[in-house]
Amino acid sequence: MYFFEEIKVSQRTAWHLGQSSEVRAIAISFVLAMMQSANAQWEIQKTGTTAQFRGIAAVSAKVCWAAGSKGSYARTIDGKTWVVKQVPGAEKLQFRSLAAFDADHATLLAIGPGEESRIYRTDDGGANWALQFVNDNPKAFYDAIAFWDPKHGLAFSDPVNGKIPVLTTEDAGLHWTLEPDAFMPEALTDEGAFSASGTCLAIRGRNSAWIATGGAAVSRVFHTQDRGKTWTVTEVPIPAGKATSGIFGLTFSSTKAGIALGGDYKEPTAGQNQIAFTADGGKTWKSCTNCPVGLQECAANIGRRIIIVGPLGTQASADGGLTWASIKSPAGFHTCSFVGRAGWAAGDNGLIARWSPGSI
Repeated sequence: MYFFEEIKVSQRTAWHLGQSSEVRAIAISFVLAMMQSANAQWEIQKTGTTAQFRGIAAVSAKVCWAAGSKGSYARTIDGKTWVVKQVPGAEKLQFRSLAAFDADHATLLAIGPGEESRIYRTDDGGANWALQFVNDNPKAFYDAIAFWDPKHGLAFSDPVNGKIPVLTTEDAGLHWTLEPDAFMPEALTDEGAFSASGTCLAIRGRNSAWIATGGAAVSRVFHTQDRGKTWTVTEVPIPAGKATSGIFGLTFSSTKAGIALGGDYKEPTAGQNQIAFTADGGKTWKSCTNCPVGLQECAANIGRRIIIVGPLGTQASADGGLTWASIKSPAGFHTCSFVGRAGWAAGDNGLIARWSPGSI
């Protein structure tokens, strides 16, 4: 009901401001965009597995990869059918983050303390996997991985001795370098990242990356503009203060415009102001006061539209977060990924769904 009332208000606004054709066109465009969002929905695709998926990477309208529990990964090369397999020797590992470049090349990150944190890569569509990195620090717990291009990538761990460890590669992961921490800001007490959606790390452009944290007294975002050599940090107005709350996901549509979102995974239906926006690359953040309540784990941009997913469902905004509409969803999701207008979301019990944009 609220959604359709918003459309009525926009229609009246366009009518009363009819003296300006530009204003009238903007209002009508807004109405059409919200109507199009209402037609969009998720369509479940069969995976034949009960693995939990918390990482997904859309490559094209036909190619997508997903990272799962029990050492599993999933791949589609026709946009419809999925093949799910386990990485040999990784059957007890939890893959939570990944980077995919095409139907053949992908990199998976397994989370966990000590040697459970690992990085694997395939160059032949999963027929063979190379173990590229095994964490040898028992205090480290790697959370996410991302690549600017097929050769240059970054991964990071929860803080160790007061600093966030950062790994970088310049040769597609054949070699990983632990960056010096002299230019990494000090971590707060109990600060860490949530490897809930594979999006607590975001990259954009040629050199920029952002790391999202929680668990401490406040939520924060760390930012590098030189591929992990130096970092700054900024407080974000998303509630934290507990080990289970903070920022769960980040996305940037440019090196300036970004979204942070989160909540408390122990109280997924509670909480407000769980989304924040930046327009200056993360230097400052503004809370979204009219956004959906509850835990939000992943955000994506489809053109000028914003899609957010979490355990409570999917919401979409066509006006930069001022108003939101619920999207028909079979269940809640942990993660999502889009390339152009093609996208997928994933969650528990082998759940993968493809975005059906309706008239978008």
